[in-house]
Amino acid sequence: MERAYQIDKKAIIGLIKKLVSQIEGIYSLKRSLFGRGIKIKESEEGMEIYLSLVIKQESYVPQIVEETQKKLKDEIEKTLGSPVKKVDVVVKGIKFSPKTS
Repeated sequence: MERAYQIDKKAIIGLIKKLVSQIEGIYSLKRSLFGRGIKIKESEEGMEIYLSLVIKQESYVPQIVEETQKKLKDEIEKTLGSPVKKVDVVVKGIKFSPKTS
């Protein structure tokens, strides 16, 4: 179903950043040479979101990935009215806690 309005990718990226910042266990989005750790593809079937993350050392990766996928899909569909076809998450790094002596 085609929308009668357009949503700028910067607005979608802003929403994704906000949602990711609310997930316990994620340290940051991993910036790359190609952008800010977020890639969005839109098609007739729905939006595809690709994320590169750095997680905190004490986090359980499968749980963080699953929570991120569910939260982004649910909130983007609810807020923007756009179907989300998939959310791919790649863990690019782990932030280690500083050693205390």
